[in-house]
Amino acid sequence: MPPPSKTQAGSSPPNPPRFLYSASRFLTIPVNTHTPEICLIGRSNVGKSTLINALSGADAETARKAHGLRARGAGLAITSRTAGSTKSLNAYGFGPPTKQQRLAALQAAKEAKDAEDAVASRGVRRAAREKREPPPQYRLIMVDMPGYGLGSEAAWGREIEKYLARRKMLRGAVLLIDAVAGIKDADLMVLETLRDAEVRTAVVLTKVDKLLREDQPEQRSRVEEVCLSVWEELRKVESGGMTWLEGAEKGWQNEVWVTSAGDADTDGNGVDHGSEVGDLSDGWAGGR
Repeated sequence: MPPPSKTQAGSSPPNPPRFLYSASRFLTIPVNTHTPEICLIGRSNVGKSTLINALSGADAETARKAHGLRARGAGLAITSRTAGSTKSLNAYGFGPPTKQQRLAALQAAKEAKDAEDAVASRGVRRAAREKREPPPQYRLIMVDMPGYGLGSEAAWGREIEKYLARRKMLRGAVLLIDAVAGIKDADLMVLETLRDAEVRTAVVLTKVDKLLREDQPEQRSRVEEVCLSVWEELRKVESGGMTWLEGAEKGWQNEVWVTSAGDADTDGNGVDHGSEVGDLSDGWAGGR
């Protein structure tokens, strides 16, 4: 029998989820031409960072080291009860890169080197090498966007719009909606922006644990009501476009996911249909 791998022995798995960078402006985001990206969008304090933590399974020490800050929550992403605490686009890497990603990166690097060698100036060649994109380290990048609404700033919205319209490796967006508050006008405006940018979109209801308390069984029907209201609004938004259609590659997904991530009863990792969330990411990695 072969010796157990590091993962089997209880050590960290290869390519564990990792904080990659923060960017306050679209133009400062690192170049990426090989790794698919999915962005998380939602109102302030809706639970975007908490969902990142639930999917990563990281602990508070990882978050503290990754961000260089004192961890305020248990996970890879720093969480806070203060609205608007996420003030930049924060990116996180998930999973090892695929063989296809690695081969594409090698081919791109070869073509770049050939182009550099054709340039006579040594200084120009050196500058080109310094700007060369590093090989992919992760299969997927998840980008946690600043929240809109309470505690937000107008400038964040402009940078998010640039990202949605111009980021070449963007493969989809996940809109988080507070299950207790329901879908709001600001959420509808974001959906219209996603529609106009032809970004594949899925919806996740957060804080569902607050509607599923054992002492209030009648609240369970509230989750269904919120899901139905989301579907109705998605279809209304769809009617304002031509290609952003239900189930389409550049449209919206008719499944609505729910999560109780952050709920103490689930150790902060209560993601319903968790495997499907992973399947969603895998499926979106292939194309926008």
